[in-house]
Amino acid sequence: MKLLYIPLLCIVFLYSCKDSPTQQKQKSPEPDSTSNNFIWQIDTLGSQGSDFSDAWGTGPDNIYAVGFIYDPEPGNYGTCVMHWNGVKWSPMNLIAAMGTIYGFSDNDIWVGGSDGVVYNPHAVAYHWDGKTWSKYDIGFLYGIEKFWGTSSKNLYAVGGEGIIMKYDGTKWNSMASNTQQLLYDIWGTSDSDIYACGGNDDNGSGVLLHYDGKTWMTLYDQNTQSNGSNPVGYAKSLWGFSKDNYILSPWGGSFQGSVKKWTPIFPPKGNTFIEAIRGTSAKNYFLLGDFNLIIHWNGKSWKRFDQFYKQAYNDNLYSLLVFENEVFIFGATSGGIGYKAIVYHGKMVY
Repeated sequence: MKLLYIPLLCIVFLYSCKDSPTQQKQKSPEPDSTSNNFIWQIDTLGSQGSDFSDAWGTGPDNIYAVGFIYDPEPGNYGTCVMHWNGVKWSPMNLIAAMGTIYGFSDNDIWVGGSDGVVYNPHAVAYHWDGKTWSKYDIGFLYGIEKFWGTSSKNLYAVGGEGIIMKYDGTKWNSMASNTQQLLYDIWGTSDSDIYACGGNDDNGSGVLLHYDGKTWMTLYDQNTQSNGSNPVGYAKSLWGFSKDNYILSPWGGSFQGSVKKWTPIFPPKGNTFIEAIRGTSAKNYFLLGDFNLIIHWNGKSWKRFDQFYKQAYNDNLYSLLVFENEVFIFGATSGGIGYKAIVYHGKMVY
């Protein structure tokens, strides 16, 4: 589990911007697919030691990103939350060890992480009401890995040792998960259809849970590798676009389906592990992996962006935010300049 530690002095600045060559336009896709053609812009922010770990937003010109943005200049202060308005990034003045974010509107946003204590860190969440940040001590060890929910009266958080918490609008309550495995991600289509996944990347042990509105059911909790027809093993992320259609990529394969049935799918990822999966529909989603792996599914075919994959300097890409015609990918660059926060911005073209 990744913990972020915030120094006393940090500030955020847009550092540089570079464009990859514009790709040749292609003809409009069929009605049940989108384009696989994107032009990309890459921005770096902050000084050495900075990164972005997660993001949420309502559109390409309204994005909130969390991470550790740092500049060691004396007298400067910083934030773990930045806002993008379509033109520039601006700090939101919260200094805390936050690694994930989820929201419902500009005045209803949650960020989560840990209290920053090296030994026995406790989960902490902050809520933004449009004017101020309010702190919530969630009450369990380790940090919050991910949020998902339908509103701030039905908000779920997952973290270490199988922890699942639900916020009912007044307080955080613990839910029985029946696992001790670290839960990395949570996603659902309703309050009665939610999945959580995780595990241990050291030994491949993994877990997949499903919530039907009453109880969390264990779909698997073991380190056995997949037999090729059902998912099993360590999984960092999942995402769904309808009740019976989720995308999951644990050790041993990638799959589409649900509790009822899983079907193997074959994105061109090789042996690269998938870090994040997000999209907008069955014809527009991305898989993000190690070694700058970025893959898009357009409803008909896969596209791996080989101008980034396994290049000389590999960035650490942690999360992505997908809109109808644009995608934002967040992480840290190691491209010969020391770690700085990085954003890949892709625009779909036809």
